[in-house]
Formats: sequence, C-alpha cells, structure tokens
Amino acid sequence: MTSETQQKILKALQGMLEELKDWLKGLGCSETQVLEIYRQILLEKGMAARILATQTANVFPVIPHVQVNPDVSADFELIRSGAYGDRLLEMPEPDPGELEAFLESMKDALPKLRLHFSTSSKFGPRLKRGGRPKELNDPATREEIRSEIKKLRGPGTKLRDLYIRLGRKHGVSPSTIKRIREEELDGKS
Repeated sequence: MTSETQQKILKALQGMLEELKDWLKGLGCSETQVLEIYRQILLEKGMAARILATQTANVFPVIPHVQVNPDVSADFELIRSGAYGDRLLEMPEPDPGELEAFLESMKDALPKLRLHFSTSSKFGPRLKRGGRPKELNDPATREEIRSEIKKLRGPGTKLRDLYIRLGRKHGVSPSTIKRIREEELDGKS
C-alpha cells in the first residue's frame, strides 16, 4: 500500500475516533467506560452480543468479513499507535473504488449509528403515563352527577346553566360535567 493511501485511511480513522470521543464527552461518558460495557456485552455471548455484532457490521458495511472483537480497546490503541500505520503499508493497495467506499463508510459511521439509535429507540417500550388523570374518577360520583342533571332538568332550564352549577358544586369545570353526562349518552348509542 502506498503511503498516500495509508495517510488517507489513518486520517479517516482518526477523524472518526475524535468524533466518537466528542460524542461520548457530550454524553458525560469516557471512551474507556463505553469500551468496557461493549466488551462485557460481547463476552456474554447472548442476544445483546448478537445484536451488537450485527449493528457493528451494519455500520461498517465495507468490511463484513471482520469479526467483532470483545477486546476492542486493544484495537483502538493499535489504530492510535504507529504500528497500525506500519501494518497498513504492508497490505496490498486497494482499488480506488474500495478505498473510496471505505473512506466514506468511516465518515458516515457515527452519523449512521446515531440514526440507528434514533430509529430503533422508537420501537422500544414507551412510558405508560396513561394520560391526564380523570377528574371525578369515582363511578358513584359520576352516576350521582348524571342523576342530578336528570332531576334538575326541566322546561326552561338550560343544560349550560346546570353544567356551571354542578361544576361549582363539585369543583370542576362545566365541560367536565358535560363530558360526564355525555358518557351516559354514548353508552346508550
């Protein structure tokens, strides 16, 4: 491999590692902490390890034949040291298309990983907040309100006035009283 190709590859890898370090720093993590978690997951050899290995291969589609190594910290140190550059010089020169694809994959690796996290997180479980708690949640109270409306309603009595009156009595808005009444009407239909 020529020294020019070697420098292009090293520059792409160093750029990706710097972006990774900045990303982790923004999350309040160190590279060492994340690498330890990564290593523990891969050594477990369970479902999480398979998912992580598959996603790692998807982020770097140019090199699918490379095995994911649990001791990735050694790989990081090798890339940062001069030994990796020397190793690159011993490798055969890649054709221009492969080199360009590899350099692009290095440039796109972390943005693709971020996109994967963003997309896959949408498929995860959601918090079950259940929405806003109902006012007057007690079924007996709700039934009592409906029966009061029936008793008080008569010729010349506007429903709006009843909603306001009962709302004040129970400490809720007139629209809440209206919804309680409409629950009964919806149940009959």
